[in-house]
Amino acid sequence: MEPLPLTPSPVPPWQSLKTRVTLSTLLIFLASLWSLSYYASQMLRRDLTHLLSAQQFSTVSVVASSIDADLGDRIQSLELVARFMEARLLQQPAALQKYLNSLIVLQAQFNAGVRVVGPDGVALADVSESGRVGMKHGGNEAVAAALAQGQTRVGQPFMAPLLRQPVFSIAVVIRNEHSQVIGALVGDTNLGQANFLDKMTQGYYGRTGGYLLVAPQSRQVVTATERSRIMDALPPPGVEPMLDRFMQGYEGSGLAHTPAGAEVLTSVKRVPVTGWFVAAALPAAEAFAPIADMQQRMLLATLLLTLLAGGLSWWMLRRQLAPMLAAANTLSSMSETQQSVQALSISRPDEIGQLIGGFNRLLETLTQRKEALRIAAIAFECQEGIVVLDAELAILRVNRSFTRITGYAPPEVQGQGIDLLRCGQHPAAFYARVWQETKRDGGWQGEMWQQRKNGDAYPAHITITAVRDECDQVTHYVGNLTDATSRQLQEQQRLLSEAAHRNTLIREVHHRIKNNLQGITGILRQFAQKHPETAEPIRQAISQVQGISVIHGLQGRAVTSSVRLCELTGAIASEIEQLWQTPLRLDIPAHWQPCVIAEKEAVPIALVLNELMLNAVKHGGQAQGGVQITLRKGLQPEVVQITITNVGQLGSPERRKLTPHHGLQLIAALMPRSGARLQQTQQDAQVLTLLELQPPVISLDQKEPS
Repeated sequence: MEPLPLTPSPVPPWQSLKTRVTLSTLLIFLASLWSLSYYASQMLRRDLTHLLSAQQFSTVSVVASSIDADLGDRIQSLELVARFMEARLLQQPAALQKYLNSLIVLQAQFNAGVRVVGPDGVALADVSESGRVGMKHGGNEAVAAALAQGQTRVGQPFMAPLLRQPVFSIAVVIRNEHSQVIGALVGDTNLGQANFLDKMTQGYYGRTGGYLLVAPQSRQVVTATERSRIMDALPPPGVEPMLDRFMQGYEGSGLAHTPAGAEVLTSVKRVPVTGWFVAAALPAAEAFAPIADMQQRMLLATLLLTLLAGGLSWWMLRRQLAPMLAAANTLSSMSETQQSVQALSISRPDEIGQLIGGFNRLLETLTQRKEALRIAAIAFECQEGIVVLDAELAILRVNRSFTRITGYAPPEVQGQGIDLLRCGQHPAAFYARVWQETKRDGGWQGEMWQQRKNGDAYPAHITITAVRDECDQVTHYVGNLTDATSRQLQEQQRLLSEAAHRNTLIREVHHRIKNNLQGITGILRQFAQKHPETAEPIRQAISQVQGISVIHGLQGRAVTSSVRLCELTGAIASEIEQLWQTPLRLDIPAHWQPCVIAEKEAVPIALVLNELMLNAVKHGGQAQGGVQITLRKGLQPEVVQITITNVGQLGSPERRKLTPHHGLQLIAALMPRSGARLQQTQQDAQVLTLLELQPPVISLDQKEPS
């Protein structure tokens, strides 16, 4: 990236803000004017098209009505003459010719003559310059159709062989007294000479427009203002859509195209008597000439307004941007003379004034940030080690305290991964959890083992903070570390001292409880001696108290406070043996691995063992020479089975339900909910009581074998 110049160079005219704003304003102005001009032209063209179409259609309707009336008059004249012609007249050619010569009106109406043809189409009489008597109709479509169909027909224009001129005929049938067709009266109109249709074609529509009379049956021009177009064939279907609509019977107006490609505004009206239609055509250039003139005037006005707007915009921008240019010159002067940054003056309270005010606030903020960065640089070199990481956990920067703690100089760690400081004391899952919590919660704090450059491992107190951007994405991490070696040693020493003091107090408490329980036992013995009748329940109570006393005696030892099952069983058996003067033989295998009783279950298990041994002594053991107690491993290594055997007899289950024993009720209440099972069976003359214990009541003691 190239450094920015300290002194800004002059702005070229084509890059000037004034030039760009002025040109942009002119472009917008021109676009608006031309858009308005285009819209106005289209609307005016549409309205003018509707108006001209209505006027044109009205005119062509009048012309079509006039032609229809003229054709109707000629048909009516022919039909009137034909109605009064007698059959015998057709059989007398001379009389028939004389009769036709006398029909001055018909001769005036048909400039190509009038003739009478027989039923075979041969001319019987003729009033024309051609002299067609004795000749057939020669393919005249009107004559043939009238004779064949017995109806009046107006024929399509055709080129007459004798006249060599375009002609169309009107044929009406002649009937006898029996209404049979005996001939036809035919009037011919020469389109190449002056005729009754000339009143339509002699005038122009507008300056350059004209009229056409079209026969859609043959797609031919019957006559037109331009007489050269008489008998012209029109384009075939599909070439001109608007013409196809007119051919299909549409009456109205629309824009069409001449064979030369010129656009014309055309209106069409039908002539009912023939099926022909009259068309008035006006070139679009003439029809929309006012719009073209308006567009030229608008173009001139647009150019003038553009020049005016450009000049005014340039002057206004120069005036409005003057404070900004002054501010830029002031800043440039400050930069060149190395002056201290000062707030710029605000000359006007407008948007430019707001911009300069915002720049002044930015200067103030930058000054504050510069001061904050100076303070942060001082704080960065604090007593704690600081390391800055990127999002990929690569080291970017460290301070001097980091070098003092780890032994790594900044160049040695920059770009390296943070794994450089790991010592292997923690599993990979530990570090993964640390970074996961940092990303999720924004930070992590705790202690972990680190490794110095010389390979020594040391405990460090770590604080990691995630730095996020405005999109809440982590961009950096900042870590603080302190050497926690001395603090950890002090903490360990403190914990050891507190633990030793606590154990001393606990042993003292257990010892005092044991002494007090022994004192209670002595009092109970004295009471039993004075009151022999209470000796039995008193001894039972003494046995239970001694069981609890045994627990506190074991927990009050100086070596350990945990209670082993084998020691508890032996101690309770010894106390009962002394109290009841009955031998209790304890069988524990050699190399027995001791089991430790859970602290919360120690007293209940002691009372259960006391009750079971006491019941064995009372119900046969005392009378039969003693009780046998064995400790064995179960099927699983962590299971221990205590079997108490005495001579006696178990009662039936029904009897035991009816006469519940107080000792058994106490045992049932004291038995743990899990990890203990009690079973009594009769084997010959002996009662076997099996107490099976397993975790969580007991656990194997891994310290030393018994």
